[in-house]
Amino acid sequence: ESPDEALGVIELSGGGLTTSGVSYRHCFVKGKRLGHILNPRTGWPVEDAPRSVTVVAGFCLEAGMLSTMAMLQGKGSTRRK
Repeated sequence: ESPDEALGVIELSGGGLTTSGVSYRHCFVKGKRLGHILNPRTGWPVEDAPRSVTVVAGFCLEAGMLSTMAMLQGKGSTRRK
């Protein structure tokens, strides 16, 4: 499996699909990778966040909210199909 290879195709006739992630928006501080999604409790980047989370939902706003909320779970995030 190549990192540039698609895992599948999702066809939508309605609703929305969003991806939240820190693959591109991050920085390194003292050798530690910090993403741009902040934990509202600490004000610091979410520790051990997945690189990205993609959600399909009935509305784009709902999908965006859920993908960001999943990122906030950090290491506790789960993968669902």
